[in-house]
Amino acid sequence: MKILEKIIGYGLYLFIFLLPWQTRLIIGEGNLNGYWEYGTRGIYATEILLWAIFLLTAVWLVAGKLGSTGAVIKNKKFKFIYAALGLFLGWALASVFWADSVSLALYVWHWFAEGAVLFLIFRVIKIDSKKVIWAFIVSALIQAGLGLWQFFSQSVFSSKWLGMAAHDPIEPGTYVVETALRRWLRAYGSLSHPNMLAGFLAAAMFLVIWLYQRTSYGLKKIFLPGIFCVLSLGLFATFSKSVIGSLTAVLFLQWVIIAARRDHRETKTDFLKFTLIFLILAAVFSTIFWEPVQTRLIGAERLEKKSTTERLNYFNESWQLIKNHPALGVGLGNYTLAAHNEINPGLAAWDYQPVHNIYLLVLAELGPIGLFCGLLLIIFLIRDLPSAFFLLPIILLTVGFFDHYFLTLYFGIIFFWLSFGLGGKISLDRPLDGA
Repeated sequence: MKILEKIIGYGLYLFIFLLPWQTRLIIGEGNLNGYWEYGTRGIYATEILLWAIFLLTAVWLVAGKLGSTGAVIKNKKFKFIYAALGLFLGWALASVFWADSVSLALYVWHWFAEGAVLFLIFRVIKIDSKKVIWAFIVSALIQAGLGLWQFFSQSVFSSKWLGMAAHDPIEPGTYVVETALRRWLRAYGSLSHPNMLAGFLAAAMFLVIWLYQRTSYGLKKIFLPGIFCVLSLGLFATFSKSVIGSLTAVLFLQWVIIAARRDHRETKTDFLKFTLIFLILAAVFSTIFWEPVQTRLIGAERLEKKSTTERLNYFNESWQLIKNHPALGVGLGNYTLAAHNEINPGLAAWDYQPVHNIYLLVLAELGPIGLFCGLLLIIFLIRDLPSAFFLLPIILLTVGFFDHYFLTLYFGIIFFWLSFGLGGKISLDRPLDGA
């Protein structure tokens, strides 16, 4: 059965590499005063690959390998994770009983279930953690290159086979930085929003640093700083204030941790190298493209003010829904539908957006019990991570204060669980962690 285990491992590498590509078959288009993304049902191409991995893993377990994973499953520390995971998924599933749209709640829940199963597979299948990380980094490198091409050409081509929609900075609805002189297209990569690309690239940048510190020699170590440069430039081209700000804060936090632990000189030197690369590239990019950078920093132009106003409105809407449903919430995946039904039924479809904060979103959709179960799960997941790796999910959890896609979109949900699954895998693989 080692051959089957290897096939599963290579399937996981391929899945991680392909995850950012959003090719999907729409089986039910949502309509809420127009096309409604958060009510649209579809099957992603990478989901089919994920289901195949699930099926092969089930065959592998049934074939007699379940006993060999008993030590992992019975570990007391892991039992807390499994219990919290079960509570959160169970409560989220129970929300179908009070949700306005049962089918929508079930549809979003199946993404959570997929992410959870993917997380658990990392614990039972013997895979090469470095190969997983390299699959993630190479995928992000391609996305960064694509994003930079989009930014410099100021266009995004469409492709149904790659899951990409066309974006033109002149067209309304395109994510741009609007200055007094022009509209600057923000980099999308193959994803549906620049902020999603930014989160993916920031995670890859952390993995590059982590891998560099654990690679002693060879061409890979030589190429890693160059890869970090491309990822950094791709990140800057997204103009994502939430992700760039979160990454900067986490880099500062890492310096505090290094100082408190009195790490080895080599560790400090490595981290200083990448910090300087990030700061120098930020300075160069800001100098060359000062016009849009200044607009994003100061926020005085029309679209920046509009974005701030919309985010505040989303916060107000969330509190209104929380007050309307203080005990149970509106049901998983039903936030935008509830905003239409209970707050303002006359808006355009695009104006119905989830609140840009995953913690308020959980409270609005699943109530206090759901939020408690979610936070409890996060605490246990972070406790499970090796100390050198916990900054990756910290980046994601910090971004979660300013965005929602970790709870509302297929890519975000799987990306979130993948990050914790990788960290959990490394907690079982101490030689790679250097412990």
